[in-house]
Formats: sequence, structure tokens, C-alpha cells
Amino acid sequence: MDPSLVQFHRQYMQQVQNPTFPPGKYLLDGNVQNQIYKHFFDGPLKGPPAYQRKILKRIISLIESAIVDPDEDAVIDPLMEHMGYLSTLPTLPPAEAACETQIITYTLPEFFDTPAQLTPRILIEEAPNLLAAGSNVGLRTWEASLHLATYVHANSNLVRDKRIIELGAGTGLVSLLCAGPLAAKQVLATDGLPHIVDAVEKNILRNHRSLFSGDAGRRMPIAKQLDWGDVQNLEEALEFDGAIPEYDLILGADITYSPDVVPILAELLKVLMMEMFPENGMEALIASTVRNEKTLAVFREACRQRGLVVEDIDFECPSGKEQKGLFHEQAFPIIIMRIRVR
Repeated sequence: MDPSLVQFHRQYMQQVQNPTFPPGKYLLDGNVQNQIYKHFFDGPLKGPPAYQRKILKRIISLIESAIVDPDEDAVIDPLMEHMGYLSTLPTLPPAEAACETQIITYTLPEFFDTPAQLTPRILIEEAPNLLAAGSNVGLRTWEASLHLATYVHANSNLVRDKRIIELGAGTGLVSLLCAGPLAAKQVLATDGLPHIVDAVEKNILRNHRSLFSGDAGRRMPIAKQLDWGDVQNLEEALEFDGAIPEYDLILGADITYSPDVVPILAELLKVLMMEMFPENGMEALIASTVRNEKTLAVFREACRQRGLVVEDIDFECPSGKEQKGLFHEQAFPIIIMRIRVR
């Protein structure tokens, strides 16, 4: 495929709301249209009808706008017939659509000429249209998780052969990335809510065949519930195969969301870094969407009071049109903080 079509397909499989459409003149080609029908609309993991309608409507509009000679150029019948079929399907009410789960395919930022069968993909069941509220917030992969995943993918040496704890794992995307393609030694995916942990476990099993089968060097992540404030039961939560590993790295995305929570998080980081694993040089990498500078200031101060140093990492993620995978927008700035013992 042309690189623009490869990028478009990867965005489509991730159900990106504003993908980068190839130019209309390129879409005029009947062979290209046949590829689009085959890979976008005529196979498994097609996406929900509302998303298909939105994307296909735009594709047809681009093709029709590019037509110069109606006797020579046209939208192929399978695309028009599929659009007609989609038009007959009911549209869910907004509240139901927001909670509907889908299988989302996340492609890693590999070059567009990498063969599809060699391009690592992670399948996540989630509610991609979920609003940022309530106890189900962890059932969607948020931009900060994608930003952190992009960073560790670009700096895989930070993860390879490491023993990792992810805090607030949500859908489990970052943990699966680290345990699978990035070859971490062990990964413990934790979250505070049992139904979110159950969802992570299902996503781990969903990727068993593609990421872990046949490769003895990769171990599937373990998902466990972890209450940040329950330090007494921390050792039990950190057990892995009946023992507590010597963890090296903590990861987290969008976990500094509330001024009431960040002191508890800072205390947990102190316990892990300074009391449980003081000899390991353990560090934490936390990606945060900057919605409220005051909350981040509270977190930085809470860490400072506990003998921890917080440094902002200089990382500029490619813009949307330049991204090759793990696509995400940055409506708000996203920073990655490195936390270590002073």
C-alpha cells in the first residue's frame, strides 16, 4: 500500500476520530478503492456502524470531488452498497454509544513499509467514546497512556529486561506493550478497582497468541488490584509467582488527577523506592495531561517532602499527521515526569 493508505488504515483500526485521509485523486484509483473495501469494510474488526458510516461517507465525498470524467471514474459498487447497508442500521443513543465497548487495534509506530504481518499490534477491548467521569474511566485508553507508550517505544532500553509495576493500568495497553514487543522481564499491571483489573486480565488473554505464544523470552503481565493507601498489604499485591521480584521501574499515566490523591501516590512511591527497593535505583515515569497546574504542583511538593526528585523529561511526540502508530491528539499538553530518590 501507499504510505498514506497504510497510515489511514492504522488510524481506522484504532478508530481515530479525525484520521488523515489520503487525497481524493489517489482514492480515484479502482484498485485503491478495492483495497479500502477489503481491508476496512469487508473483514473482521470492522468497527462500529456509526464509525464506519462517518469514515466511508468522507471517503465517498473525496472520491466524488476528485472525479473529472464521470465516464471513466466512479466510486466502486461494493463501497456504495456498503454505505447503503450502513444507512439501514440504527444509531445508538449518545449515552449508550459512550459506554459501548469495541476491540481497538493499536499499531506500534513502525515504518509504513514494514510488512503488515511484522508490525506489532495490541488488541484492547475498551469504550473509546467514554467520558472522563465515574468508576469506569479506566475502561478507555486515554491520551496520556498513548503518549507514555510512544515514549517507552522510542526508548525501549528503559524497559527491556526490567521488572515493572504499572500503577493505574486502565486498559492495560502500556503493560502489554512493555511485556510483549519491548521485552520487559516481568510486568505487574495494577489498578485500584476490581472490575478494571478484570478488564486488564481479559485484554492480556486477548493478546496471548499474538504477543506471547511461541516466544519463551516473553512473559505475560499479571494484573492485580492495588489500593495505594493500603501499604500494609503492599507486599501481597507485589507478589509475582509466589515471590516479590526486585522491581526496577514504575510506570503510570494520568494518575496525578486529583489533589486529594497525589499525596497518597507520593507516599506509595516513597515506600517502593526508599523502603522496599532502595538498592535497585528504582525510578518512576509518569505521564500526566496538564489540565490543572495546581494539582501537579501539589504532586511535585508531596514528592519533594518525601525525599523524591521530580524532573520533566524533554520529549516531543510527533504531531498527528507525522505519527505512525499509537495515534493520539494533545488537546491539553502532556508531560512525562521522571521521579527518583534524591
